[in-house]
Amino acid sequence: MEIDKATVEQFSTNFKLKAQQLESILESTVDVETGVVGVSHRVDLIGSSEAEDVIMRGSPLGSREMEHVGRYADLTDAEWWEFIYNFDKAKMLGDPTSKYLLAGVAAMNRKKDLRIINALGGSARQVKEDRTSESIALPAAQTIVHGSAGLTRAKLVTALEILGLEDVDLEAALDQVTLVCTQRQVSDVLNDDKLTSADYNTVRLMMDGKIDYFMGAKWKKSNQLVKTGAVRKCYMYLKSGMTLAIGAHEETTIDTRNDLHGKPVQPYKASSMGAVRNEDVKVVEIECEE
Repeated sequence: MEIDKATVEQFSTNFKLKAQQLESILESTVDVETGVVGVSHRVDLIGSSEAEDVIMRGSPLGSREMEHVGRYADLTDAEWWEFIYNFDKAKMLGDPTSKYLLAGVAAMNRKKDLRIINALGGSARQVKEDRTSESIALPAAQTIVHGSAGLTRAKLVTALEILGLEDVDLEAALDQVTLVCTQRQVSDVLNDDKLTSADYNTVRLMMDGKIDYFMGAKWKKSNQLVKTGAVRKCYMYLKSGMTLAIGAHEETTIDTRNDLHGKPVQPYKASSMGAVRNEDVKVVEIECEE
């Protein structure tokens, strides 16, 4: 079976449009850099600086040098494909509502989320001004241990406190605080006996999907969060604390696989993507027992 060129071009166009319309769960919660050329994207970090009182006019300025380091989102390739043996179904690949098209977009979106989740709790590659490279793990001070308990109101308060003690602006309009967890953690908070009646009603609405904001954070749910034994790692972070980098080169094709029995039609999508934790003080890991 052969697929005409117009269908191939329409599939590619629709894939890009749907990817823009149907963002991944976490994509909107981080800084996103698109069109990245090369194998990595550098995020520049500049240390803080303080103003000083003028002691005597005309006196020479003292020596001063701010810390300047770079962290890198290393891009790795991801690909999606399917085999379609029914010619009538293959002809529908140009349809923007095609189940194959939507499945492909969803698969690539899950991969984006996984890149972000791995970067939240993983090591960040950092290069200093002297060009020495090091791998930076999330500091222990940014982790709330599970304490044989699930997600509690006390853990949420502690996470916000950790962020606030580092002079992180939790009220910046463009720097949203996000909490990513699973449905299990939403249930934990609902069953917390320290929840006020107003809190309870808010979480009940969250359970029904009618609200996504609670305790100063926008809540996102993902089942891709790492679980080791009975402990799930959830994260509270600021948008400016994470970067998702997406490569400039993307490949979207439809081919007839004459090398396979039945000669199936193969829709295919490939993209490069990576993520990095920009600033450790803007991420808190919350361990929750399940």
